[in-house]
Amino acid sequence: MNLVDANGNTFKNQGDCVSYVATKGRNPGAGPASGNPTSTGFASGNVALSDPDQTLSFVLHDNGASATDTGIISYSNPSATLAYTTTPTCVNVSGSTAYFAYVIPPGHDPYSGTWVVWKVVDNSPDSAGFTTAPDMAGANAICEAGSASVTNYSITAGDIIVL
Repeated sequence: MNLVDANGNTFKNQGDCVSYVATKGRNPGAGPASGNPTSTGFASGNVALSDPDQTLSFVLHDNGASATDTGIISYSNPSATLAYTTTPTCVNVSGSTAYFAYVIPPGHDPYSGTWVVWKVVDNSPDSAGFTTAPDMAGANAICEAGSASVTNYSITAGDIIVL
């Protein structure tokens, strides 16, 4: 309920938010503007990555403690026959960098249950990469510390916004 699009518009419901991410921002929030989305840390992106070809879309809010962070993440990697949408267990926004952690949801074997930590940077050029962790505590610790050593992938299309 605390998510907003890149223009600060709220979402009427979860489906409105999922539509925003799935259409790579072409369906903005239909609710009223919530004010300044930068007040608690905000990151969004819709990027295509290469080697291997992947897509990553996200709208995230760092609300302080990991338990209160919110967002939605969609990822696909066609060569691994992997595509899912999930929510973060941690979001850490600092300057132009955001870290976020989550578990790959059930139904995506053999990857289900894998804890992933992404590091995205809003810069010229933007960058995105991830690492894995053994469990939720480890993933959230990496995320909150902002210390992930990640494998970066070339961004071939899209944009990352970190506020």
